Amino acid sequence: MNFKFFIFVLLLLISGRIFSQSNNKAFYESTNLLSRYRFSGGYVNLLLEDAGFEFRHPFFNLSFRSSGFEKTSPSFQIKLSFEPGINGLIVSKKILDDGTDFNIFFVPYAKFGPEMKLGRNVFLGGSLGLILITYEKFFPFPFLGLNSFYLIPMNEKLNIEIESGFHTTFSPENLPLLFYITAGVSFN
Repeated sequence: MNFKFFIFVLLLLISGRIFSQSNNKAFYESTNLLSRYRFSGGYVNLLLEDAGFEFRHPFFNLSFRSSGFEKTSPSFQIKLSFEPGINGLIVSKKILDDGTDFNIFFVPYAKFGPEMKLGRNVFLGGSLGLILITYEKFFPFPFLGLNSFYLIPMNEKLNIEIESGFHTTFSPENLPLLFYITAGVSFN
């Protein structure tokens, strides 16, 4: 997809949200929790790569984020969050000649940790989790991470969500560092 087109659609959605606001804003900003289902696509980069595998950059994520925050929670609070989900990663096996063999792998995970509300729709969180590696071998791998996200409410139930973060594992040989950024939708 053309990056300029994606930015144009995102700006169109944001401007539509701004112009459709009413004075009765408190009506739909009830005390519902910010727990939500999320679908997003993004970019991932493994900063320290395995000698035999490498990540292709696009990926998608489907998850449920359980949050202790309410829509009207004041800023600068800390609550706990829990998130089970599944990532769709494109992993390619390096071949000696110039070709590559790549596959899409579904990687389930679960993570929990503290989450801090920095502003009205800005959050920062730390996490400790378990990911189930499904390419080449099938085994669980513990990880820890730091992420931030920004919610753009479109109406009472729908948000546009932008998230970025870093994750690392407890690998005995080295500590791979994974960077990601996503954009998608979430439903309360």
